[in-house]
Amino acid sequence: MRNQDSQLPEEASEELWGHDTDPDGPGSSFLDRYTGHSVIRLSAGMKVGNFKLIQALGNGAAGFVWEAENETLQSRVALKILCRPSPLAYRGLKQFQLEARAASQTQHEGIVRIYEVGQIEGIYYIAQELVNDGRTFDAVIKEAKNTPEKFNDYYRFVAEFFSRCAIALGSSHDNGIIHRDVKPSNILVTPNLKPKIADFGLALLTGSAAGTHATQTMGFRGTACYSSPEQARGLGKVDCRADIFSLGVTLYEALTFIRPFERKTREEQLEAVRSYFPLEPKKIIPRIPWELSVICMKCMEKSPGRRYQSMEDLANDLQRYLDQMPIKAKPPGRLYRAKKWTLRHPVLSTTFTAVAVVIVVLSYLSLELFRWQSRAEVFSTLQKLEAAVQPIDELWPLHPSLADQCEDTLRTVEELLSRKYIQREYLQEILSQMSPNTALDRYLFDGINSLAGTLDDYENPKTGLLDGVSLEHGWGLRRRIDKIQRLNDQTLQSPEASRRWRKAIQAISESSCYRGLKLEPQFGMLPLGENSDSGLWEFVHLLTGNEPRWNPDTGQLEIDGDSGLVFVLMPGGDFEMGGQDAELRRFDLQPDSLKETPHFVHVSPFFLSKYEMTRAQWKRVTGEDPSPPPAEGKGTESFATLPVSQISWKDCQQVLGRLDLSLPTEAQWEYAAKASTPWLWWSGQEPSSLYGSANLGSWSNPLWPGDERGEPGEQNDGFDLAAPVHSFKPNPFGLFNVLGNVRELCQDDLVPYYLPVKAGTAERAPLGRIFRVVRGGGFADSIYDARSSSRDGIEPFQRNHWIGVRPARIIQGENKDQSGWNQILNSQWITASVSDQYQPQTSVAMDEGTLIVGIPIRKTGIDTGSNHHETASERGEQESSGMVLILEKVGGLWMEVAKIEPPENAPYRLGFGASVSISGNTLIVGCHHEAHSENPPGAAFIFEREGGDWVLDELIPGPEEERPNYFGQAVRVSGDFALVGAMGSSRIQQNGGAVFVYRRVKDRWEIMDVWAPKDSFPDQFFGKAVAISGTFAAVGSSPPSGVRSSVHLYEFSSGRWSLMGILNNPTGVGNRFGNSVDLEGNTLVVGSCLDSEAALFSGAAFVYGRANDQWIWKQKLTASDQIGKDHFGQSVAISGNQILIGAHWKGAPKAKSGAAYLFQLRNGRWIEKSQLLARNANTGDGFGFFVDLNGATAVVGQAQWPWNQNAGSAKALVFDLENNKPRSSGFVNASGRKRE
Repeated sequence: MRNQDSQLPEEASEELWGHDTDPDGPGSSFLDRYTGHSVIRLSAGMKVGNFKLIQALGNGAAGFVWEAENETLQSRVALKILCRPSPLAYRGLKQFQLEARAASQTQHEGIVRIYEVGQIEGIYYIAQELVNDGRTFDAVIKEAKNTPEKFNDYYRFVAEFFSRCAIALGSSHDNGIIHRDVKPSNILVTPNLKPKIADFGLALLTGSAAGTHATQTMGFRGTACYSSPEQARGLGKVDCRADIFSLGVTLYEALTFIRPFERKTREEQLEAVRSYFPLEPKKIIPRIPWELSVICMKCMEKSPGRRYQSMEDLANDLQRYLDQMPIKAKPPGRLYRAKKWTLRHPVLSTTFTAVAVVIVVLSYLSLELFRWQSRAEVFSTLQKLEAAVQPIDELWPLHPSLADQCEDTLRTVEELLSRKYIQREYLQEILSQMSPNTALDRYLFDGINSLAGTLDDYENPKTGLLDGVSLEHGWGLRRRIDKIQRLNDQTLQSPEASRRWRKAIQAISESSCYRGLKLEPQFGMLPLGENSDSGLWEFVHLLTGNEPRWNPDTGQLEIDGDSGLVFVLMPGGDFEMGGQDAELRRFDLQPDSLKETPHFVHVSPFFLSKYEMTRAQWKRVTGEDPSPPPAEGKGTESFATLPVSQISWKDCQQVLGRLDLSLPTEAQWEYAAKASTPWLWWSGQEPSSLYGSANLGSWSNPLWPGDERGEPGEQNDGFDLAAPVHSFKPNPFGLFNVLGNVRELCQDDLVPYYLPVKAGTAERAPLGRIFRVVRGGGFADSIYDARSSSRDGIEPFQRNHWIGVRPARIIQGENKDQSGWNQILNSQWITASVSDQYQPQTSVAMDEGTLIVGIPIRKTGIDTGSNHHETASERGEQESSGMVLILEKVGGLWMEVAKIEPPENAPYRLGFGASVSISGNTLIVGCHHEAHSENPPGAAFIFEREGGDWVLDELIPGPEEERPNYFGQAVRVSGDFALVGAMGSSRIQQNGGAVFVYRRVKDRWEIMDVWAPKDSFPDQFFGKAVAISGTFAAVGSSPPSGVRSSVHLYEFSSGRWSLMGILNNPTGVGNRFGNSVDLEGNTLVVGSCLDSEAALFSGAAFVYGRANDQWIWKQKLTASDQIGKDHFGQSVAISGNQILIGAHWKGAPKAKSGAAYLFQLRNGRWIEKSQLLARNANTGDGFGFFVDLNGATAVVGQAQWPWNQNAGSAKALVFDLENNKPRSSGFVNASGRKRE
């Protein structure tokens, strides 16, 4: 057997985990010390049992593969050796044993045979068939792509090969084994080109194959781009049709040499599997036989019910193709049957050619007439149905305010489903009349077929959108309406509900625990009363079940399978998060994302479930129980009260959100778990204190190796796996199993603690990392991993049988916190009145204690799609001028000290202030419009500060050109150099752009150089953005199309400027890369406001560092809350260890109100620190179009939209970054007077 995942040299040396050496010994790694395992080296000649290692063949996720010789039988085998079990060693071992068990239960020539499974001296191995000179199928695909001449009839070979694969996998399915990881690298190819299916490490054993223990699905651990949609979504247990889909993806790759779902990240691949519909193979390569294309696409149907229902069906259809018989993938039309008949009977077909032509033509005309009559009705109904049900998944969370919308949607759907044209009998009639010989027919056929399957999505009584329940959609519409009506009465309107809420609200407001908290009635919940032990109030959540009974004898609630979630109202407050103990040597070895550095955090009051969510509760709201069957033993008599598991972070986002619940933030979870205690465990400082209060592997599982932190074997809690959620003792807040039982998912990304937190919930600012936080330890974990501060992570789509959930809920009403991560409101407005006929902008610049605000004048109501080359008079603009405000800080406020307007006799006036820049006592103002000229050249004004006055030192007119050149649209000054961008200059190419470089010589500014883009092309707009710092300069090119955008870099040396290099978007797409630039020292920031990698036009910024005369890309910055069309990166600024990025289309708090994002450099990474928002923002304010940053002060300019409610008022925002709270709510107008 050869595994091509990773080729190893012949003298390869591998590491394996053993159990014998000192974990603190020389050379031990972090993982060695964490697990207490030693390292064993593998090398050629080493003996493993009866096998002598010959050469390394490869390695994969589960183990190393070596060619070995059985010295007893003198035969060669492939020896697969377990090399990387998890710190809980038995988990990896179980998966390894599963592979051997699954493959050995199927004896078929197309499946790699298993000879022996063994263990010796801590090394686990599988001896299996060695495919001599074999290779994996992906190597065959690559060979076919590069050297197609080696295959006489490649497509016939593919059909035969995949027919054999299907037969082999069908044999496996017949034995109750689902492979779940079918892909080219898991299909070995013998020298005579026959397949051998390998690697059953992720197999699912069903029926008798599972034996006495059901297979535990270890979350999603397959290969994302080959997985089936049901695997990617986690919709219940998969069956043989998942393997059919994966084999179809492999067939697609073999036919087209393209992996249809391959993307950059695993999450993107899973999303593509769930929602992306790849192009038919024949449309990619026309010579592909139509039959193979159809077979491939049928295998890859999103719905399992529309695929082949068995591998036998697939193999039979492939054989039909090989035998030149009609395939059954789609009902064959008349022309298609005739075509196949002529291939099988060439002599007879020649005799009847003339007759056949006449028959075919008449049949075709009849079909066309029927099709044209029905097409419009069918597709019209299909489109209306699709549009009507689209809001269904948005009708959450359930609340009385949604009742009318649910009823209206239900009526619309019922009316559409009753129409004749979408009844199954009518659709079958249409399908039977169709011939799939034209693209239009195939499109129509696919659409109607899809609709027929969609009908079941609505009408299925168990899972349908009308009466059913499913993980994908939740409750059907009729169920939602019923629950809203009943719970509105039960929890809000009934006399009993009103009485209980009045009592609870008064008691909570008077309680010393809650410090005057004002609570409102919460829809879907009822107060249960105050817990006498904790002093905290508890509530039942009736959406998830019934009210539990109170047992007066035990003083506890009696939880059964019908019980709903019980929530404890947490008081909130400040607490110390994290923990450190000198005895725990592992702490200092942790990566930043896992460090538990103690720090204080504040959380607002919130609800948290008293118990982990049960299997019964999850099933009631999703229709399925994903958890594995429990092991035999104590507590298994009540499956329904076991904690739900095998659920992912993504599942919880979807399911809990429908119930107006959420995952707790990491801070909320730790606050509740510690319950105001100062120890490593809420039960005490010693590990033994936790016995009787937590279900952990250190006490219960004999497979746990143990270490000095937990003593196995001495005590036994009676549970090998999960225990019922009400087992053991609660913590001081009344929470059961908050440590142990199952690990519990949290809302946050697994990120370092130095990141800021969101006010209220204390959610940590995300970094876009792949892992989400899990807390609390589980039934297989050590006592050490069950500490209240212990952190771990899991991928968002991953499911494990030791992962569960403890839901949280924010308090509805006036206490609901809606603030964001350290959001800073502006400390001050800078405003100026302009005529309401004009659409104001505010360009901004800062230097030390001086703030510059440019206010160019632009007429409102101009069609942005109009001809930009029209003159002012043609556009109906009036002659006017802009202005520049100069402000200095006086007594904590920025006060206007001067207002500059262009001289009245200056020919360049309109647009004065379009761009501004200041360096010391030098100010440059760009003016890129002029009212008197047919083709305004623009201008740049340079002012010098003399005493307290600003005096015009130089007026630099732009060059006359045949077209507007936008000279002055971008300006920058630094010391004795000034740059003026003219992005519309047509000196070389139309709108190719140019930058004019000026130098101060004595008291005059003289032109020094004119930069043009290298390899200029039309509409390049070189000079859209400019930046200069010392002897370095940067120029952004931002073509409207976004394609081929770039940044040119220049260096001043030996008395001249020289081009250093050109930067392009490192992600490979233009997207207005270079729309904005800024430089400081050895750091360059480049804005790319239309970057769409995360969402359409969400934007990004790229940070570069200079080293050894090279500018190296360091990091891509994006907004933590990015959505489409934010235009993040429209403007950028850098000052010291801070970067400010504008997003002028950000839609919160109002549409296109805009914002800016502050990033800070920490440990070599730029981390989002704050969002800068406007007080009382209005729709269309466009804040973030301009930004600048100087030390602890940030200024944000705007570009208002014509529909802005405050047209006629130009504004800029000033932020004091040293104090997150605004120090002034007043305005400063152009006269310098403060107005409250």
